[in-house]
Amino acid sequence: AFNSYYKLTIFLTILFLFSWIIFNRNNINMLIVEIAGSIKLCLVLLFMQIMNYKFSMEVIKKDLWKMIVTVIFLNFAFCMLQMYYKDMSLYLMHELRSEASYSFALECTKWGGFTRYFGIMPYPMHLAIFLLASICFIGFEKEIPMKGKWLVVICIIVCGALTASKTFLVGLGIILFCWILFDYYFGGRKKTFIIPIF
Repeated sequence: AFNSYYKLTIFLTILFLFSWIIFNRNNINMLIVEIAGSIKLCLVLLFMQIMNYKFSMEVIKKDLWKMIVTVIFLNFAFCMLQMYYKDMSLYLMHELRSEASYSFALECTKWGGFTRYFGIMPYPMHLAIFLLASICFIGFEKEIPMKGKWLVVICIIVCGALTASKTFLVGLGIILFCWILFDYYFGGRKKTFIIPIF
């Protein structure tokens, strides 16, 4: 079941190498960072596979759904805190986060309230990526029951809009296209490793 994730990592690495050769072949540091990131991701996947080899995929997916629900609601609650209680949220960020993350929060509030929201994540893009991964799981996973799914989806859309992130907007469009193509049009009969949930 983890093979699709390895395939996706390899596919994205090859895609990056291709774009690096075309656009940034003089920047060797960028190449090193990408390769190191791919290796780190593969190691994380390997450790996850080792830790979960005794459990069925159904149990893993149920636990993953619980984790998604918990993190989504925490992010939603903290986004509301940032929206209505700016000083309290800035205090918590100052006490609990890195200096760089706190400086970014101050930058977001220089016009008064927050102009971009990022929940418990350090930056809006990180929240956007997690929200997109959660939507993928909800949209393409059919084997486990998901209580409160639509409430979670509403929280995801609200949080995604508050991030004001191009990553979320573009990613949402791509996910919708993939859902129409692979899940609706093909009726779930055809799968692709490009959608990592499979």
